Amino acid sequence: MTAAAERGTTTVTGRAVRRIAERAAYEAPPGAGAVRATRSAVSVRGRRARVALRVTLPYPVPLAETVRGVREHVAARTGELSGLDVARARIEVTALSPVGPAPAPAGAKPSGAGRAPRRLWSARRFPVAVLTASAAVVCALLAADLVLVRAGGRPAAAWRVRAVDWLAAHGPGDPSVLAAGVLTGLLGLVAVVLAVTPGLRGRATVRTPAPRVTAAVDRGAVEG
Repeated sequence: MTAAAERGTTTVTGRAVRRIAERAAYEAPPGAGAVRATRSAVSVRGRRARVALRVTLPYPVPLAETVRGVREHVAARTGELSGLDVARARIEVTALSPVGPAPAPAGAKPSGAGRAPRRLWSARRFPVAVLTASAAVVCALLAADLVLVRAGGRPAAAWRVRAVDWLAAHGPGDPSVLAAGVLTGLLGLVAVVLAVTPGLRGRATVRTPAPRVTAAVDRGAVEG
């Protein structure tokens, strides 16, 4: 009789584990079919598997408790059916779906299923206000002095004369000019980074059926 260890090996592919995890999410509380997986990712290494799911939850439900239940059910059920060690499942909520059918608003276009909404961008009012106010003050002072000189025949303001004299006496290699250039470059780099990177990373956006409505929840409540 052949020993069990010599009869061959069984390999569970990532695709099979992904299907199992998606079905487990569908079976998870608060009820069969209430939770729907819109996207999944699975990594299988040996006898261990890592599962990550993006799901749609029914609304209204307590998010923290529901996500915890879905996470525990997906990990336990996937491990039971695949025979792999699924220590933890990562769950990310990307949409909330009202319980029961809801009439679609007139002219509303259906949103793409499975596509996560764009992350919220912070207004960044403080840096914008500081930059705008500084530029406005400098431009206003310069414009007022030029108008007084050209229209009123007054001599240039003392601060503008001193600024011109200082710039005439200090070239590009002067340490003070170099330091000012480096500082200006760093401020410009910070402004570019603020402009091209989204903010509010502590909040996750969710898709809603209503048009022109953006919703967000704290990531700590919906991510595991």
